[in-house]
Amino acid sequence: MAREHAIAIDREGFEKEMERLTSLGFYFASKGPFLGGGGCRVAFMHPKSTNGVLVELSQHIEPKKA
Repeated sequence: MAREHAIAIDREGFEKEMERLTSLGFYFASKGPFLGGGGCRVAFMHPKSTNGVLVELSQHIEPKKA
């Protein structure tokens, strides 16, 4: 029976962190971050590159002030 787990990591410098992780041999399920729940930018590391664990990078976006 396969078990799935997820880890979320809140990061600043989102694109640089994606580049750093890609250079270390990890790969992502999408080409770049996208808007996720709760007003966050997210990107998921593909479980095949993280020993079966779905890792989410997340960056909270502050709402624009009027």
